[in-house]
Amino acid sequence: MEYIGERITIYDNICNGKPVIRGTRITVQTILEFLSAGDSAEEILQQFPALKPDDITASLNFAAELAGNKTRTKKSFDAVKFMREQRKRLSEELSGMTNEEILEYFKEKRKE
Repeated sequence: MEYIGERITIYDNICNGKPVIRGTRITVQTILEFLSAGDSAEEILQQFPALKPDDITASLNFAAELAGNKTRTKKSFDAVKFMREQRKRLSEELSGMTNEEILEYFKEKRKE
């Protein structure tokens, strides 16, 4: 678990590790998408009663910080690239296997 400021948290097991507003499953991405679609802060707060005005501000600040941080952004892009490569490799390994063979594959991987 990683805390980013007072309002944003990242948990590996919640929302696929995306930054969320602390104590909720509302992602920073969700808030930013509503804002970019033209919704006002007031409209977002009505749709998500668990949010506070400071949560929207924290989301915007998080996005601004991320956009201005070249190192972190590059690491993020590198991580996405790595995951895509791994997904492609796994897809190629599993292609043509039956469901039973796929289950066995993952059982063996767990043992490693």
